[in-house]
Amino acid sequence: MSNVDLIAKKEQYNLRMEELQKKQQEQHLKRVEENKKYAEKRTVELLETYKKIALEQQLSEERMQKENKIYAPKDPHFYAVVLIKSPLRASNKIKKTLELFRLKHINNCVLVKNNESSRQMLQKIRNFVAYGELKLKTLRELIYKRGSCHIFSEKLNITNETLEDAFKNIRCIEEFIYELYFNDERFKELNNFLNPFKLTPPKGGYKGRKAKDIIEGGAVGNHQDKIGELIKKMI
Repeated sequence: MSNVDLIAKKEQYNLRMEELQKKQQEQHLKRVEENKKYAEKRTVELLETYKKIALEQQLSEERMQKENKIYAPKDPHFYAVVLIKSPLRASNKIKKTLELFRLKHINNCVLVKNNESSRQMLQKIRNFVAYGELKLKTLRELIYKRGSCHIFSEKLNITNETLEDAFKNIRCIEEFIYELYFNDERFKELNNFLNPFKLTPPKGGYKGRKAKDIIEGGAVGNHQDKIGELIKKMI
């Protein structure tokens, strides 16, 4: 085959590759646009669902008060845990527990399933972390502003497309948040998809001495349903 033929063949190949890339790009842009429209519609629907759930809870609380009964909310099925104190001088057991929770850097935040095992582990590391029950509003802010994921060890931003590729029946970020917050059975699967959230030191600093327990006016330990107040300052 002459040099002229080789050059012509290479040009034809390059042209086919350009056409293929152009077609793939067009298909991707079409998919992004379709998912964007779907996400806008589903987000509106789910925001209405959140309002209905909140209203039902409020009415239930009011009904219990009228009946002179104590309202006992359900235990959360997960906790938000933030590493706020350096474990540099901690024991190997403490360091291992933090590693199991994927807490490798100061100001990292993870979600941890609420079960007997995790509660025992939290007690071991409570002098190094702040944790508690995360409200839906704060979870949404955390994922939209600080969320990232990993697919085949590659760190990626959370998009409608990455979610659609990774899960069945999830096509947008709001659906992911809904399932993560309300569906206990899917929590492990969805949480494993998330990278630890990289937060910043809280605006205005910590209340009191950071290393002291929260019940003593510090910052480490169980913040219960007030953990969102700290996390919002760190997003």
